[in-house]
Amino acid sequence: MVAIWTPPYFRSDWCMAEWESMMKREAYLAEAGSPMVGGLVMPVVFSDGANFDPRAKETQSRDFSKLNYQHECFKESQKYLDLDDAVRALAEEIEHRIANAPAWDAAFPIADPAAVLLARGVMKLPRM
Repeated sequence: MVAIWTPPYFRSDWCMAEWESMMKREAYLAEAGSPMVGGLVMPVVFSDGANFDPRAKETQSRDFSKLNYQHECFKESQKYLDLDDAVRALAEEIEHRIANAPAWDAAFPIADPAAVLLARGVMKLPRM
């Protein structure tokens, strides 16, 4: 799973359930003796990592937040080329991870969004 992490991602019950499902699947694979090197989640930080779920702050991710510009002149800057290089490197890593992904297992756990909401109900993230 490639997850684009922004503050709204962590406010979405569906996004959080998807992330929880993948973390549970990583644990399932590890318990079965076949952990996925690098994990099943490839997070990309797009903005504001300060307001993420605390677990995300402990997770290795690709940080594109310094290459997130909305201005038209960005396309003419060196940082645009840096973004292009970063996206190419990410695509190569995604290709590698897909090639090495485990086969589907009907026993993979799936997190219910309602249950995820109840479990994290006390966490409040600021609106941006």
